[in-house]
Amino acid sequence: MFRALKKDIPAFLHVDGYDVALRHNKRAKRYTLRFNSKKQKCILTLPRRFSLDAAYQFLGQKRFWIEEQHQKYIWPHPKNTILLHGTLYNILWKDSRGLQYEVNRKENTLTLLCPKSKIERCCKKALVSYAKEQIEKYTQRTAQAHHIPFQNLSIKDTLSRWGSCSSNGQLNFSWRLVMAPDDVIDYVVAHELAHIKHMNHSADFWSWCDQLSNNMAFGKQWIKDNGTLFHAWQSETCLDQTIL
Repeated sequence: MFRALKKDIPAFLHVDGYDVALRHNKRAKRYTLRFNSKKQKCILTLPRRFSLDAAYQFLGQKRFWIEEQHQKYIWPHPKNTILLHGTLYNILWKDSRGLQYEVNRKENTLTLLCPKSKIERCCKKALVSYAKEQIEKYTQRTAQAHHIPFQNLSIKDTLSRWGSCSSNGQLNFSWRLVMAPDDVIDYVVAHELAHIKHMNHSADFWSWCDQLSNNMAFGKQWIKDNGTLFHAWQSETCLDQTIL
């Protein structure tokens, strides 16, 4: 939830049916607009000296951009579905104790095993857990085959990066990577493992990445063409009561 820092600043301004959240930054020198893909909201930063009239005028000039961003992050599939390994899966629910899940790759289903009141929480936990299991499998296989040491692997819900590698070999991946086809998962894993040897994007890096990846060209192009699809899925908007 976005809160205005002053009582006379509204939390939102409305532009062509879309709410734009406001933030006041006394160090900012100009109006800046960005889109938060996780919250699926536009955020307008107000400079130290501002007026709401000027803010409305600025947003009016950006109204087509605002609509474009929202349209890009609309989940194009039915409710209670998700992509896993590039294939559309139905999300099912069974009343059960605890927060468990089952993935059936033959029937393309993700079944949540939990109390009715905890469906959304269980779904988030299931996706992170399943992503960690799958990404670790790809990472271990490639690292062992090419004798690449890495320190640890963690799964997050990042806004812009599908993976990252620190200078000490710590690997981080977005759980949303498991939504992509297997060759894309393989490519992103190879990309981050390649950084352990080359902490840059030099010709040597890309050559090494290509050796580690099954299909680097396909992976790069798929990410470029479908990157926004990762963040279009949000449990708050993509799950509904028809799952019951």
